[in-house]
Amino acid sequence: MAKSKVESEITIKLDFTDIKEQLQNLLKAIEVIENENNQPACER
Repeated sequence: MAKSKVESEITIKLDFTDIKEQLQNLLKAIEVIENENNQPACER
């Protein structure tokens, strides 16, 4: 019983790590899009 609880806690922590990485990737992508949108039309 204790082993499965520890395993589930580890899984939850891994899930949060994955979510954190995905959010950081999304933020980077949003920054890139905003930078592209902020450029004058002639530079696109």
